[in-house]
Amino acid sequence: MFSVKDMGEYGFSYEGCKFISKHDFDEMVKNGCIPKKDDILLAKDGSILERIFVMKKDCDGAILSSIAILRLNCNLISPSYLCYFLKNPTVVSRN
Repeated sequence: MFSVKDMGEYGFSYEGCKFISKHDFDEMVKNGCIPKKDDILLAKDGSILERIFVMKKDCDGAILSSIAILRLNCNLISPSYLCYFLKNPTVVSRN
């Protein structure tokens, strides 16, 4: 299970992630907490838009509610483009 602290610039770090039971994992799957390829993940708590990246492949872990999943219609917009746009300092003032 990943949290905001496990987020890097381009993906998750597996070094500090927590392990959960199969039952808890299955519950998180039911609740849509498993990111998929091309999803944009962004930290919701604390550092809004400072931790954001595109999933390059399907994820084998669940995420906590402190991370938002943006699932785009890739026929309408490129996840990489939107992520790059959101990382631009002029989009959100970080002061």
